Amino acid sequence: MKQVVGGAFSGLFNEPVEEDIIQTLVLESKKIIDPGLDVTTQTELLDYSLGRLMSKLKLYIGPRVEIYLRSITNKLIDPAVTLRWDFQNNNCQNFCDNILDKSMFGSLVAIPPEKIEGGPPVLHPLYLMSFVCRTGSYEKKSVMSKWDVPNGLTEEYLLKFRYGRHDDSDIIDTLQEYWYDWGAFGDTIYPYQDVFPWDCTEAYNRYPTKCGDCNIAKHVWAFPFDSWSIVALHLAKDRHLYPPTDPKKSNTMSDVEWMKNRLTILLAQDVLLTAAVAMVQSAQFQQSVRWLWEQPDAKLDRLKLGGIHRAQPFSHHFEKGAYHHYFIARWAYLEYDLQVAAYEKMRDSRSKKSDIGDKNDSGCGGCGAMILCGMGVGACAAGCSAGCGGDCGTGCAISCSSCGGCGGCGG
Repeated sequence: MKQVVGGAFSGLFNEPVEEDIIQTLVLESKKIIDPGLDVTTQTELLDYSLGRLMSKLKLYIGPRVEIYLRSITNKLIDPAVTLRWDFQNNNCQNFCDNILDKSMFGSLVAIPPEKIEGGPPVLHPLYLMSFVCRTGSYEKKSVMSKWDVPNGLTEEYLLKFRYGRHDDSDIIDTLQEYWYDWGAFGDTIYPYQDVFPWDCTEAYNRYPTKCGDCNIAKHVWAFPFDSWSIVALHLAKDRHLYPPTDPKKSNTMSDVEWMKNRLTILLAQDVLLTAAVAMVQSAQFQQSVRWLWEQPDAKLDRLKLGGIHRAQPFSHHFEKGAYHHYFIARWAYLEYDLQVAAYEKMRDSRSKKSDIGDKNDSGCGGCGAMILCGMGVGACAAGCSAGCGGDCGTGCAISCSSCGGCGGCGG
């Protein structure tokens, strides 16, 4: 997880210095080293270029990096922090949680140095945004109204691990399975889903723009915590780990598709940083989020990890192991255009609902994948993602409380 967004090269700390570093990088990259020179001379010229960059970079991020490293080092040498790995008591997630100083990184936006207890003086702001949560914040959340904050994508993915269902796929591949495997579209159906594989259409009549008509900002800000995490994962992912453009010709992406992939990810990062900087520079925003850090209930920290209410049908089908009840979407046997039409009918139905549990609307947004509403046995258990608050209200023969868990309402 990318829990802390540092904010380097976002225009937050020192924009003139950032611009100078970028221009130096461009200038040095344009220098062509004569291949006729001996290896020693070529190395010296390259070291000179790298030295120019590193000296500027150290002045820019050095003070903050030093604070970060000192904070983590102090935790590593703390006798109270267990270093030995243990699947139950000290897995990788618990370990990372323990070495992060909550007093330094716990607030959504960096708090002024004088507000941090103990430790050396720190720069302000120390970071852009932090999604660090206190111990005890990861819990199964029952969503009862559209004003509740539902589990985010990564949060939902990690809940499976915390409650005993390990997934071998990473978060990106897990989200892709919806479109390629379970949904059986053979590909994603809207722009940006190839790298951010979700439908950003919001449920419960909250926002009119649907996925497919959205821009990159709308798409990634639907799930900000997840988007930052996935950007970091993409930037560490090599070209050969993506599906090839044409498997018959090559086992990797084409040059054009690879460039589009990288540019889309960088553009997404840019819109995330641009909006976050604007919020952090707003005194009103800083004041409005102070309560989240100051309130005593650690469970409320998870509000930072949430996202929109998903209109995407069956979007919680990995939740509570519900996906074990079926193997493929019921629209899978249709032609592609009819597949998309069936999907959008269910999605748009949920986007028009007034609230969770509203029985006077156009549909529940999706019950059983292989079993039709009204059949009775297991109708909701196969993956109702509507969060219906008791029953689906549109013809299901059984209530959600008796179906083994719909994944939306927590029942």
